[in-house]
Amino acid sequence: MNIFFRYIRSWFPLPSIGICLFLLTIFQGCKEETIVTTVDVTPISFFVEGINVINSEQIKLEVTIQYLNDEEIVDYGFSFKKSGYNHQEQLISLGKSPSIGLLTYDYKPKEKLELGLYYEYYFYIKTNRGYYKSYTNSFSYSGLKTIVETLPYSSGETVTLSGDFSMLDESYKVQILDINARQLPIKLNDGRTTLSFTLPANYTAHNKYIQAVLVHYESSRFFSQNLVRIKLLGKVSPPVRKSYYYYESLVFTGINNNEIYNHDGSLRLIIGDQVVPYRSEIKISDIGDFEGSSFRIGYVNGRDSVIFPDPVTILLPPAEMLQLRQRKAHPFSQLHLVQRDMMFNYFINAGMPILKIGPYDALYYDDNQGNPTSFRIDDIPNGNYQIGLSHRLGEIESPYSLEVEEFDWHVLPNQKLHYGDKITFKGTFIDGVEYGIQPLEMPHYRMGAIASNNEITVEIPFILGGRTSWKIGYNIGGNQTRYADKIQIIDVLPITFDGVSPIRGTTGEIITLTGKGIKHAQRYYIGDREIIPYAISADEVRFAIPFNIPRGTTRLSILSNNELIISPVYLEIF
Repeated sequence: MNIFFRYIRSWFPLPSIGICLFLLTIFQGCKEETIVTTVDVTPISFFVEGINVINSEQIKLEVTIQYLNDEEIVDYGFSFKKSGYNHQEQLISLGKSPSIGLLTYDYKPKEKLELGLYYEYYFYIKTNRGYYKSYTNSFSYSGLKTIVETLPYSSGETVTLSGDFSMLDESYKVQILDINARQLPIKLNDGRTTLSFTLPANYTAHNKYIQAVLVHYESSRFFSQNLVRIKLLGKVSPPVRKSYYYYESLVFTGINNNEIYNHDGSLRLIIGDQVVPYRSEIKISDIGDFEGSSFRIGYVNGRDSVIFPDPVTILLPPAEMLQLRQRKAHPFSQLHLVQRDMMFNYFINAGMPILKIGPYDALYYDDNQGNPTSFRIDDIPNGNYQIGLSHRLGEIESPYSLEVEEFDWHVLPNQKLHYGDKITFKGTFIDGVEYGIQPLEMPHYRMGAIASNNEITVEIPFILGGRTSWKIGYNIGGNQTRYADKIQIIDVLPITFDGVSPIRGTTGEIITLTGKGIKHAQRYYIGDREIIPYAISADEVRFAIPFNIPRGTTRLSILSNNELIISPVYLEIF
């Protein structure tokens, strides 16, 4: 308390003395001898340095006397008393001969200082002409030494301090306004050498600094003194759920997000073998490529390293869900899962797993055509294999199996067929699979046939003519087809016009035309008038006699490959 005090109060007005001396000098100016008397009118000055409470029985008072004038000092010293009008002051006289400079006085009060009470003191100098007094200063005695260092604690923990707490009892409380805690009870051990109190468990923060203050309330007074500064450390609570899909997020609680001051990175999450900066919500897919579907989680806060007892599990598809649409496949085939959403539910953002066909791997395949999740197998030998999934998150073994068989088919002796005739091939065709038939003469044309009972049947299309060579294969993904190394030779015969029935009719009557592949003719005529029949089969078409055909006998004809073929009989219209 370095406060400067300079205060003068005189019983005799000093300016009047100066005027009288001046007049006296004038009156005496007529004499032969002049006498001049000088008086120092500069006031005494001093300021109080402060007070140092050593203990409840001893106080060190300090004042610096800056200037002393010619006034006669009658007394000087200190005044000391309890605050309040009903307490009498104690004058501490130090004599009549003060010196300029620092004055230090060790004072022992008549009564021990009481904890929490306020006391007043001032310094004075009394002269024969005046009275000089400092301002009245006050202080409160606690007897406690504040803990200098900042202590780290978490919410709900008990703060324990060591020291001399003999002057306290458990009517004292701890107040922490930073967290709105006003009446925290204290506990003292039997020897009153330790003081403890418990931080509220419902206030959670990290790296927040709070000041604990010791307080005491009475009807006539209030005591308050800083006790200890605390740095709150975050305590993280584990996620409620224990099982998650890989695309989901872990949600951590336990800390108010608005009270996290993680500038030093001291609050971190432990996830598996990784330590990442704290976030209240963190996507599992953002953590990293960890191995296995189960891992421990916890946190570090700069003091503690905590691992939660229950691990977190990443959900994997049950074994029964791993089922292929095909029970049988050829090498290099594309395989599809029955549960088309399985990969997206369990492995999205985790990388696609490997489909295991026994000891062989089938890799994920995207044909960019919107087909379900598929895998492509390699040149796997014939056999029956158990299927499974292999992924860094875990292994799955399905109860289902896949039979692999090399594709082969039997070449028929050279065939002579008409348009619309059907030809059947036998071989290791898999029921329900579509096979492709490719005429070598038309590389951009492809026919398809669904297998049944290890065979496929194909109708001779009209676009072929003469001798043609076919190869047969199966799709291996996208627009790719794997063909067997075999060729089927077919001679496609021209259309024939074999008959007309009936050969007599009237307007509106139905006429049937027969012939091999006749439905593939380019045009149909009665006489020179074109008609539009409807097909019954590849070898039979029908039409109704138009009303504008004149009566009489006429030929019918068809146009095929730009060649006009005449009916073998006449049609009579009546």
